Amino acid sequence: MLAVAVLLVVAHRALQPMDETDLFFHLKLGDTILEQHRIPFRNLFSFTYPDHPDPDLAWGFQVAVALAYRLGGFEAIVLLKTLLFVAALGLVFAAARRRGAGPVAAAVATLLATWAADQRLVERPHLVTFVGIAALGWGLDWITARPRRLLVLPPLVAVWANFHAGVFFAPLIVAAYGAGLWLEAGAGPAPEAAADPTIAVAATRRRAGFTLLGALGCAAAAFASPGGRWLPGYLGWHTGLGATRNVEEFRVAELSSDPGFFALV
Repeated sequence: MLAVAVLLVVAHRALQPMDETDLFFHLKLGDTILEQHRIPFRNLFSFTYPDHPDPDLAWGFQVAVALAYRLGGFEAIVLLKTLLFVAALGLVFAAARRRGAGPVAAAVATLLATWAADQRLVERPHLVTFVGIAALGWGLDWITARPRRLLVLPPLVAVWANFHAGVFFAPLIVAAYGAGLWLEAGAGPAPEAAADPTIAVAATRRRAGFTLLGALGCAAAAFASPGGRWLPGYLGWHTGLGATRNVEEFRVAELSSDPGFFALV
């Protein structure tokens, strides 16, 4: 009942009127892809540089919102956003419970995550990355427990790669988990380990090795999209994005919208 109540709060936070201007760009590209049966890979909407390359690493999301709009307009897109966000936060709650958190602690953590993500609760492709990261948090311990289970990761990451460039988190998270297992083995067996400590350490190191191999598979799968070859350059471009954001808009600072500014002063 507590989990249901938490997810109802999450859904309530997400069920807000559409208020994301970037959506129109994604929506138009999704319509273009459906009509032309191909991804343009060039900037169609700039009068200053109309032929500038556009890697379009979110074409899957663009097609999804275009189809949702055809089914039910902006209301359907808001429902799609809500379903993705509820799925992500539901996995966060389940991951917390799976790793030993009590129901109240898991509920509080999930609600804090909801409010922390409030600014990003918009109709954009990063919602798929929210689901992907939460899914890894929930199932990575089970997946890495058996080497053959790691085979499910690359196909899932390949699907993720066609929806958002945030897929780069997948190999990072899996590699970090594998490194943690390796450090755990170096620290020696846990008190509840097998009767033979040597066997327990060897098993953990073997699991860590397979997990790190799985991370390499995830890294390869992250490029498994039509525009995948542009992924490193696209991520690198974001490192300089802050240089232009300071002239994005000119307005009076207000306490309600710029609390960080006043706190800094």
